[in-house]
Amino acid sequence: MDLQHALNIAVPIAIEATDMMGRMFAIDEGDLHMEFKAEDGDTAVTIIDKTVGNFIVGKLAAQFPDHDVWDEDAATRIERGSPWQWNSDPVDGTRNLQFQIEQSVIGINLNYEGKAVLSIVGNPFEETLTYATKGGGAFVCDLDGKYPFRIRVDKDKAWNQKLFAIDSNFAPKAAPRKLKAIELISKHAQHMGSFGSNLYHWSLLAQGRAHYVLTDTVGGFWDIAAHLIVTEAGGKATGMSGNEPVPGCQAVFGSTGDDKNHEEILAELTKFYEGYKGFR
Repeated sequence: MDLQHALNIAVPIAIEATDMMGRMFAIDEGDLHMEFKAEDGDTAVTIIDKTVGNFIVGKLAAQFPDHDVWDEDAATRIERGSPWQWNSDPVDGTRNLQFQIEQSVIGINLNYEGKAVLSIVGNPFEETLTYATKGGGAFVCDLDGKYPFRIRVDKDKAWNQKLFAIDSNFAPKAAPRKLKAIELISKHAQHMGSFGSNLYHWSLLAQGRAHYVLTDTVGGFWDIAAHLIVTEAGGKATGMSGNEPVPGCQAVFGSTGDDKNHEEILAELTKFYEGYKGFR
């Protein structure tokens, strides 16, 4: 399949979905109809997730009639037996809706035989799309789809200028290993941020605005597929085994791509995840 052709179709869908999510963001908490997923009891789903998710799934399913299409929050899975699978995350950072923190994004990715080959992160508050295709490089454009420019990770910052982004789920089982991870990576980056959206974190790393990312308590591949944007921007992303992230990975570490530094941190991180199989 021509990935550039797929991207040309997916970008307008992502732009419209990003705009839709941004416009709905100001809904009062009482009107969000917040529910919690049965798998874990702590992952929130709202009317915004479902509305935007149904829109994305409908558009992708119509444009790619031979592909599988999965959505995280609209609970829609169109199975066609294809090696090509689209994933939609209509609101990554749902808790930010509840708290009215404008750091949620949307995510769309395409996988071939379980590996990410196209990834898009739409940010309505920064009014940008960050995207990549396998072998095609990583880019940012505005929400008109105009003025795309190539992005690269930032390999040149000193320790006191580096940012480590970690996901914000500090449930009782997850907190101890995450606190150990923070202590470990504080030796490599002075600053730590947790912005409530894994996909936002991966886009920050790809844009050179963060330097390390740890995504833990992975709910699905949609949480980590934007690692493709990082690798296409010159960074590195691996599961705890050191391999490319694939569906089923429960923790993924990303860096600016210095192999020795990445492997040194990963070797220590792995100790915190011995025997960890998820979920949470």
